[in-house]
Amino acid sequence: MLTFIRSARAIALGPVITVGVCTSLIVVSRIRPDSQSPDKILDWWGTTMLRVCGTKLEVESDMEFDDTQSYVVISNHQSNLDIMANFVAAEIPIRFLAKSELFKVPIFGASIRAIGMVEVNRRGGANQLRQLNDAAKAVIGRSHSLMVYPEGTRSRDGATKRFKKGAFLIAIEGQLPIVPMTISGAELAWPAGGLVRGGTVRVHIGAPISTSGLTSDDVSKLTLSTQEMMESTRQRLAAG
Repeated sequence: MLTFIRSARAIALGPVITVGVCTSLIVVSRIRPDSQSPDKILDWWGTTMLRVCGTKLEVESDMEFDDTQSYVVISNHQSNLDIMANFVAAEIPIRFLAKSELFKVPIFGASIRAIGMVEVNRRGGANQLRQLNDAAKAVIGRSHSLMVYPEGTRSRDGATKRFKKGAFLIAIEGQLPIVPMTISGAELAWPAGGLVRGGTVRVHIGAPISTSGLTSDDVSKLTLSTQEMMESTRQRLAAG
């Protein structure tokens, strides 16, 4: 019964809350484009939606974020709850890579464009990486950090899937530290295609991985080692 109540609450309140947040982001971004208000709004949205979904967030961190440094933040992807958990757990302004279809959604698309989310065209072809690099530079230029789900899609069983290399190449070309943010339990709290069950979602923020001196020849090794490390962390978090 509690699962149905949480699901009904998420269906009823989620769109209303999100539309209100999106409208606020559009207005604030036009009036005060350089303020920190959008990030406070996003943090509030994440916290509120987690509560609506009956989900408790536990965060452990091995690092202290430097406000003067931009990062490429890498997260595994388990559930719709991930983006909420990422916004709340991160102590820095983050902007996501978002598929181009989301930018076509009324109000929502205008809001994520207004705050500088990075549009990804999955059919972008040879120019896609160049476009991503240009967009990433714009994010960094605004003293934000770039948030990426390198799996590209949600994991159905929670296990970390094969990482794509794009985010790691962006980090190396920009000589930006990579911050691994590992999520566990989100696939149980809100399974892909399932009802909202709620519960506890755990997030571990790992120590930054330096890309100083690395080149494109190091992308494959860096991608694999980060994937293996995050899967090990996920298993530890899942074990309690």
